[in-house]
Amino acid sequence: MNRGFREEFALHVSDRSLTSLLEAHLQALGRDDLVANQVLDEKGRHRRIDFMFGRALELNRNRREHLVVEIKRPQVVLGRQEVSQIEDYAQAVATDARFDKTTTGLGFRCRVSGVGQLRVGSSKSKGTPHGLISQPDDSNLRIWARTWARSSRNANIA
Repeated sequence: MNRGFREEFALHVSDRSLTSLLEAHLQALGRDDLVANQVLDEKGRHRRIDFMFGRALELNRNRREHLVVEIKRPQVVLGRQEVSQIEDYAQAVATDARFDKTTTGLGFRCRVSGVGQLRVGSSKSKGTPHGLISQPDDSNLRIWARTWARSSRNANIA
């Protein structure tokens, strides 16, 4: 469980490309694979992430979690544009075979002021954690929306 961005997470990438995210991911796994090809979204575009944090789980050092965070201005309310952006990042990672998704939980979080009219998981939705936008078929990948007001509350990342 993650309560914000506590000290158990280390900053791996800041304001860099998805390719840099892959390089940091491989480095965290102790792999020295060369990244010859860029990580692109489904439209062939280079994308930049705000932050990627990572940690090894205390009880299982072979298991890692990465958290990609897209920070929006405090006045930005979650809308289709913000959801599309964070889903594009997640899709690019999920479809790239170079990311180890079997031993790594991947969380993608968009930080906004509110969720507007979009439906996201809440404590009132049966079985859906608060803020969960989607969890594609790969159960190690989750996409979240978090408001600035909820930044210090408990939230799963992956």
